Amino acid sequence: MTENKNKGVEYNVDVDRLAKGDKQLVRELTDIFDKNPNTNLKLLAETLRVKYGIDEAEIMPIEGSIYEQFSKPFKLSDQIAGFMQDYSSGKRVRIPYINLSGDLKTLNSFVQHIYDAGYQMGKVDSEKKE
Repeated sequence: MTENKNKGVEYNVDVDRLAKGDKQLVRELTDIFDKNPNTNLKLLAETLRVKYGIDEAEIMPIEGSIYEQFSKPFKLSDQIAGFMQDYSSGKRVRIPYINLSGDLKTLNSFVQHIYDAGYQMGKVDSEKKE
């Protein structure tokens, strides 16, 4: 009898027939909402669009960065492990999190190189002040 009552009613989602993946998506979304109770809804919606690949954002390039200049000569292994979002430029930019790895000998040389470059920069700055 209930079927006749609801005849002609169009449902957007048949919740009785949700697939396991659909339920997981709903769980993820509600977890995001629960973890961000004071977040502006517009920002939250934008974050979700990026997370689920609905809107693409520009990715900050590694090529030409100071990081690349310092790490390239050492042939270190790096891997993008995720992104943070930045809005300071007036548009959304995804800034990669980079995992850096190498053997200890190479990493020691890399860190020494950074230290030496920083020391030289500080030395030049202090000479300018004198």
